[in-house]
Amino acid sequence: MFEIGGLEVLVIAIVALVVLGPEKLPHAAAKTARAIHTLRRAWINFQRQLFIETSQEEQDKNADTCVSSPKEEEKGE
Repeated sequence: MFEIGGLEVLVIAIVALVVLGPEKLPHAAAKTARAIHTLRRAWINFQRQLFIETSQEEQDKNADTCVSSPKEEEKGE
């Protein structure tokens, strides 16, 4: 998703230290980590739900095409 290297992380940490100060930085880091964890969990749940719904739609389509009505069988003969 995001490609962040070691240098970028170091720059972000230094900027955060300068802006927030050493007193508020641990609290801000913990809050950010919780937010990232919540977003990641929501994204995984969204992907799982999307997969389940698309799988059900595919199964319904396959069931509809595999089962033909008796009228269609009579026309085919």
